[in-house]
Amino acid sequence: MEERQHICPECNKPVPSKDHLAWVKDLYGIPFKKVCLDCYDTVSDRILNNHYGDELTHDELYGEDY
Repeated sequence: MEERQHICPECNKPVPSKDHLAWVKDLYGIPFKKVCLDCYDTVSDRILNNHYGDELTHDELYGEDY
């Protein structure tokens, strides 16, 4: 049986096993993305600064007084 190769979705580098990937949780504690340990801090900081990707932030969508 051939082993499945695991790849970090953030940096696209192969990792030895899925045990080398960790869930980064969003501000509500909901798992957002499973990334390698090297990318964990970068993705976590981006989420804490409310930059999930190309989507608009809550304030951009609803205004600051929502």
